[in-house]
Amino acid sequence: MAKEDRRDLPVRSYSRQGEGIIVETSRKMVPLPNGASSFEIALDLGSAPVPERKYVADIASVKYEDGVLHVLFGQKSIGTTNAHLRTLVVISMSSLGALMFLRSLNLIRAQVDSLRDKPGYTPVPLPPIETEPAAPQTVALAANLMVVAFSGRESVIDFYHASAFVMSQIQRGGKFAVDPVVRVFLPTGLLFSVIAKMDGFRADFPQDEVEMVMRGSTSGGGQTSEVRYGSTDVR
Repeated sequence: MAKEDRRDLPVRSYSRQGEGIIVETSRKMVPLPNGASSFEIALDLGSAPVPERKYVADIASVKYEDGVLHVLFGQKSIGTTNAHLRTLVVISMSSLGALMFLRSLNLIRAQVDSLRDKPGYTPVPLPPIETEPAAPQTVALAANLMVVAFSGRESVIDFYHASAFVMSQIQRGGKFAVDPVVRVFLPTGLLFSVIAKMDGFRADFPQDEVEMVMRGSTSGGGQTSEVRYGSTDVR
């Protein structure tokens, strides 16, 4: 009887049905100071579909707890203070997702900074949102990718999510699939406040993620349609 030919099965990288929409990516190698190399993936989220869910926010808050960044968007009840909300949407993001977004803003940072002191663009205070609406009108969603655009005093944030399965496969050459989560409409001054609050938590994020995301080059434009994701080291 012939000896069985035993070979290791190849590792296959593929996109599972239902993971989301495939977005265009580009890769490049990034040298590291220690002589190792890392590869960097640029995601063109401008080609991703607009999320079907839509939400209009006139109040927001940001908090960082247990390694998760929570971005809260609410609608104030008519004739009441900020403490009384009609509805609330809570977006839970990883610190890595927040860092990728902050990095994507670098090329429009000067444009944002030039508008901060103009009437209608000045960042507004973000009061803590400590309680949910009286009726069960709170929706919790997960996202780790976000893109923004603003025109005058109107702004929009599109949230997307890439699963852990996608993140693990992309390092093996797999395709990048994102799931559209929600589009949030908000005033530009409120958007600037959310960005500033997220940036304020940077020192609390895991240092290895900060170094990984910030060490490469940056790309962007008038709107943040491109996000970059750094891989693990390659030797």
